[in-house]
Amino acid sequence: MPVTYASGDASLPVPGCADVVIFHIVNDVPVWRTAAHHHGVGFAAALGARYPEAMTAYIAARPRLGDCLLVDVRPTGLRRLRIAHLCAQSGLPSRRNPRPFRLVDLGTALRSLRAGLDTERPTGVLLQGPRIGTGYGGGDWAQIQALLTTGLAPYDVRILTPSTPESPP
Repeated sequence: MPVTYASGDASLPVPGCADVVIFHIVNDVPVWRTAAHHHGVGFAAALGARYPEAMTAYIAARPRLGDCLLVDVRPTGLRRLRIAHLCAQSGLPSRRNPRPFRLVDLGTALRSLRAGLDTERPTGVLLQGPRIGTGYGGGDWAQIQALLTTGLAPYDVRILTPSTPESPP
């Protein structure tokens, strides 16, 4: 299934979907940048503020490059919401590491996510997120989009952005 685009807040589950997985890129450093720290930035900060249990699970897991950590943040009720931490960033951006995003590690993490979903065999699951890997990670969206399309087929993948798909991330 191709990646589709919509306007909206990627940290909130799309209304009307019973099973949503919000995916994003994390680094292999057990630190989560939140507004509580003086340098809170990016999509992870929004997720940490909205779903603190997802932040806690990531820090405790200490993921390695290529890992996928799937955290249930709303496991009961009519809707299921999970956060998929895709470890595909080596360290934090810096002068020495201006592009920490690793495409090969994203591919490995996506295969792990898909294997987990295939084992569950969920019906109607929606995978949503921002344009991952393009902000602080410095990745190329065309390559990342192609990997999402092939790596997560046949699942419905929706990219939620406050801008149009043609706008720069």
